[in-house]
Amino acid sequence: MAGVVTRAGNSTGRRGDQAGSRRPWRGRGAPGRSFQVRERPTHFISVPLDHLQEFTLEISRFTDGLRTASPPITGLDPSIVISPRRLHLTLGVMSLTAEYNQVTEPQTDPSQERSMNEATPQKSIAAAQALLRSLKPDIESALQGQPLKLCLDEFAVMRRSPAGEADVMYIGPTATGINSGEHTRSVGVLEMVNRRFIEEGFITDRRPLKLHCTILNTSHRKPANNQSRQRIPFSMTQIEDSIAQNPHITGTLLSSENLLAVRELNICRMGSYDELGRYVRVGGIEW
Repeated sequence: MAGVVTRAGNSTGRRGDQAGSRRPWRGRGAPGRSFQVRERPTHFISVPLDHLQEFTLEISRFTDGLRTASPPITGLDPSIVISPRRLHLTLGVMSLTAEYNQVTEPQTDPSQERSMNEATPQKSIAAAQALLRSLKPDIESALQGQPLKLCLDEFAVMRRSPAGEADVMYIGPTATGINSGEHTRSVGVLEMVNRRFIEEGFITDRRPLKLHCTILNTSHRKPANNQSRQRIPFSMTQIEDSIAQNPHITGTLLSSENLLAVRELNICRMGSYDELGRYVRVGGIEW
C-alpha cells in the first residue's frame, strides 16, 4: 500500500502500508497475515488532540478549504471529514470486556480448529486501565515531568490506488525523521506504551507504531438518495493539486516548528460519542 506525503513546501513522496458484537476479526500484523480468530476491537489507546484549540482550528480551516475547492474534489463531502472533537493519535486497538476473565468461545468445528489459531482470552477494561496507570511513573521519568511534544508535519494517505484515489487521509510525523529531541523522546515514550500493551496481550498488532491523526475517512460517508452504503474513495491527486494552487490552506500545520504539547493518554470506546461528540473515555492518565 503506497501513500502520498505532502510536506511544507508542497514536496511529495511515497509512504508504506498502514492500514461491539463478537465475531472473527482478521487482525493486522499477524505473522504471515494468517487468519486469526480474535475479538473485534472495542477500545483504543490514544493521545487526545481535540483539546488543542489552535491545532483543531487549523485542521478545520484546512478541510473547509478542501471542501470549497473549485473545481470540487471528487469524492469529498462533509460526512467523511473527521470532527475536530474526535482528533487523536492511536497507539493501538484492543478488545476489552467489562468483566474479568471473560474468554472467547472455543471452536466446535474441528476443521476450523485446525485452520485457525486459538481464540485469545479477552482482557478487561479494568486491567487495561491498571496497566496504563502502572506506566505513569516511567512516562513521567522519561519526559522529566514535561508533556509529550509531538511534531505532525506532513499529510499522507493509506492505500493509494493507481488512479490517485484513497479512503483515508491523515497528518503525522515526516517519514524521514524530525530534527527535534523533544519529539524523538516523546515518540520513544509512546512506543514504550505500545510495546508494553503488546507484551501484556492487550494489543495484537505487532507492527511498529505509526503515529497518525486521521482527518478524512470514507468509512463515515453517508449515502445519498437512499443508496446502499458503500466506500467511495476521494481523489488525493486533486487534493494535492488544490494544495499546490492554494498553499495557504495548510496554514502552519506542516511547520516543523510546531510541537503539540499533550499531558494525557486515554483509553476510549471505539465508535462512541459523548454529549459533546467526542469519543467516550473509559480510562486514562494525566501528568
